[in-house]
Amino acid sequence: MSLSRFKRPLPLLAAILLMAVTAPGQDLGFGSLGGLGAFNQPATKVSLISDSSEVAPGSDFYLAIQMVSKEGWHTYWRNPGEVGEATRIEWSAVPDGIEIGKIQWPVPEKGDLVGSLAYFYGATNLLMLPVHVGDTVAKGDLRISGKVFWLECSDTQCVPKNTEVTIALVVGDADKPAGGHSLIQAFLGKTPTTDPALSAGAEWISIPNEEERRNIRIDLVAEQAFPYMDFFPYEDAGFAVEGSTSTTNSNAGMISFTKPVLKFDGAWPSEIRGVFVFGKDPHDVEKAIEATIPIAPDSLAAANPKAPESTTTATVSNAGGSDRSLLLWLWFAFVGGLILNIMPCVLPVISLKILSFVNQSQESPGQVKKLGLIFTLGVLASFLALALIVVGIKTAGGSPTWGQQFQNPVFVICMTVLVLLIALNLFGVFEVTLGGNMMSNASKLTRKEGPAGAFFNGLLVTLLATPCTAPFLGSAVGFAFTQPTIIILMIFLMVGFGMAFPYLVLSFNPALLKFIPKPGPWMEHFKVFMGFPMIAVVVWLWTVTSQLIYVDDGLGSQFWTGIFLMCVAIAAWVFGTFIQRGRGKKTFPALMVAVLLGWSYIDIVEGTLHWRSPESHPSPTGYTESFPSQTAEKLVWTPWSPETEARALATGRPVFIDYTATWCATCKWNKRYAIDVPEVRKAFTDMDAILLKGDYTAQDPRITEVLYRYQRAGVPLNLFYQKGGNDNPVVFPERFSSDTALELIGADKEA
Repeated sequence: MSLSRFKRPLPLLAAILLMAVTAPGQDLGFGSLGGLGAFNQPATKVSLISDSSEVAPGSDFYLAIQMVSKEGWHTYWRNPGEVGEATRIEWSAVPDGIEIGKIQWPVPEKGDLVGSLAYFYGATNLLMLPVHVGDTVAKGDLRISGKVFWLECSDTQCVPKNTEVTIALVVGDADKPAGGHSLIQAFLGKTPTTDPALSAGAEWISIPNEEERRNIRIDLVAEQAFPYMDFFPYEDAGFAVEGSTSTTNSNAGMISFTKPVLKFDGAWPSEIRGVFVFGKDPHDVEKAIEATIPIAPDSLAAANPKAPESTTTATVSNAGGSDRSLLLWLWFAFVGGLILNIMPCVLPVISLKILSFVNQSQESPGQVKKLGLIFTLGVLASFLALALIVVGIKTAGGSPTWGQQFQNPVFVICMTVLVLLIALNLFGVFEVTLGGNMMSNASKLTRKEGPAGAFFNGLLVTLLATPCTAPFLGSAVGFAFTQPTIIILMIFLMVGFGMAFPYLVLSFNPALLKFIPKPGPWMEHFKVFMGFPMIAVVVWLWTVTSQLIYVDDGLGSQFWTGIFLMCVAIAAWVFGTFIQRGRGKKTFPALMVAVLLGWSYIDIVEGTLHWRSPESHPSPTGYTESFPSQTAEKLVWTPWSPETEARALATGRPVFIDYTATWCATCKWNKRYAIDVPEVRKAFTDMDAILLKGDYTAQDPRITEVLYRYQRAGVPLNLFYQKGGNDNPVVFPERFSSDTALELIGADKEA
């Protein structure tokens, strides 16, 4: 066993020795040699068998190390996993002319052993060894001997063992099968096969603030999806691939496996070797394919030179330079942008576009087309700016996520003020005139007919869309975050084009606008009505601010943010009533506006909220003595941390994790209509599930790492671990229904 594979080999060695000498029931008293004798008896019987009793010169046959373990004991695969030791044999007597090849390993089981993920064998197992008999080997008896070393473990102890093995054979005129022939052939059927047509590739995914750890995403084109799919990596002295796997199926023939990797020394590898396994469950593997997978340099998936052009994946191109995979991701981006238009973040702003269409319905078709193109240009410019921000963050060594600007208090407060002004303008608190000052410019632009208004509407729609995710969008943007600059720009621009597409279609088909009533007095009432959704957005952004800024004065940041917004609203009312529409002197109203805005900014925004460098809310310790049970009336959440997650999984109970944020509208929708509903609460209660909540309202690099591990551009991310399992969690889609939730957690909807 090479301890260089482990980051902390001494604790591992100490654990094995401690388990070996403190196993329950073992009498270690010096007067009880019988106890020590029992301890030295191996739990695994090891022997050397052959598939032939007689072999001819020039022929090939198989030897096998046969290992029969007692119930509850196991031995390890070539890559034992996080702990363990691979079985090996050292030959002591091999006649001249006999060539023995490397061990051929059957596919192991994968599971939690002694608190760690491992690849192991239980009960009876055979390790096959191909043997070639040279043409010059003389006829007669021959004997092959060696020493087998293995580690055998139970739930309470691990014991290193070794034994001498030998086998006698006859070199004769023809091959004759031995009694072990059928058994060896059966286990040869359990070894991985190769597939020249296999199309697979891999790429690195960085982990924030980690130099020696990365995630690797392996993409495979598969004709058939199985209930259980995984990738078992081979061992390597320079790095270790951890056992946990996130498996996703794109429903387009592409399966992705994401695994953490720890590097010990040297450069990051350019390829990874291992076995793809497919079956009904981890204990019933139907197919296993051995593969050497190239890892693309610079986080760009490499080609499989043996793969035909017709088999490409969403992150793997072939040597022929096919761009079909990129087209697939661009299509996902377009559809995701299209769906964004019906997400709750965007609907309030769409009201402004409806008003715009009402006015445009009476204009010339050429003008309508022009404004539609300018609106599209505003959306594309916004998404281009977001893409450049992502590129800048990646260049600086950071890890971008979708909607991360809403983790910035300065951005959130500015957006809150902007939307408040738009709502007040819709209510008629102040009007737009050509002489309006800067305070009304934002509202002026949103209602102004012409190129400036159309362009600004495109900007505003994009800014308010980013807290929402939609089907296809999260996957496409998550893919973009790991790609070179040109791919990032293309994906983001395609999302923007998808978002602007419906308005562009309406602009170029004026006949579709006939359903809109002609302009009239009703528009004034509709304009005021549309201000209420904007107020809803203000309230939502206000709550986000309170989560980003901590004020320990008994009143809290939410109170002080509300006072600031009230001052802005009063200033807007004074401006509209006494400056715009007033007939008297305007000096005092202007002074009042200046005092309100100046005092509220200096004393509240800067002096109390410290919005540029605010104090964060105290982080939960993440430690709890016990995990509460759920009730059918109310879900009980425990704050998430990596340590809490590990402790929750160790209980063996089902674990549901909700990575969410106050500013994430999709997260709120999922919780309100798909998670915190009677049927799902009952299911969680019946299965005694543990619920963990990971709060991503403010930046948390630990959650960023999780998002990257599961190839998500941002929250929401929901994971469910089945009872007794801590590997391969069920990954929920970005948006789902209660029926989907019940299906994914395996609950009976009729229960």
